[in-house]
Amino acid sequence: MFKIVFTNVKGGVGKTTLSVLIARAMREAGADVSMLDLDPQKTATHWVQRAEKDTLTVDTPKGFVIVDTRPAAEGVVEAAKAGDFHLLVASPSTADLEATIAAAGLLKQHSKSPVRLIFNMVMKGTFLQKHMSEQAAVIGVDQLKSFVTRRQCYQHAVTYGWKALDKGAKEELSRVATEILSVCFEYKCGTS
Repeated sequence: MFKIVFTNVKGGVGKTTLSVLIARAMREAGADVSMLDLDPQKTATHWVQRAEKDTLTVDTPKGFVIVDTRPAAEGVVEAAKAGDFHLLVASPSTADLEATIAAAGLLKQHSKSPVRLIFNMVMKGTFLQKHMSEQAAVIGVDQLKSFVTRRQCYQHAVTYGWKALDKGAKEELSRVATEILSVCFEYKCGTS
């Protein structure tokens, strides 16, 4: 079992959406994946039970365990202590920057596991998209090369699951999942 934690103190950055969609993309790639929902709202649990029950399990950890956390400092600290690998989910918005810096500090203070920054809800071609690496430097966490763009089909996936996604969205999530698995494999094997 290897826990991959999606976290931030900031709500609304898409932790739950990203965690469920990445879990499903990892499953599509053939990985043994389950979900663990630590958010009291239980949105990931409801999503899986409604739209992904044939492909994902929730709260029965096995294989790669994708952990969704609550958007609070306590949630980040709880996740930092429990995870093997942490994904700090952030939108490339300067309004979210301070909260993400705070979450990065908590992860560094309370975890010995690797942390990577993943930008979510990115609008291609915008000023913020072009300056994500500068934001990552300010946050102080290495970013994944891959990022997730803003797409309406991701919102529909909450109700309709994987079938709501278009080909481009599935390919994008596959790239992100592959990069995450690669980084986790390197860490698990002790090469990074």
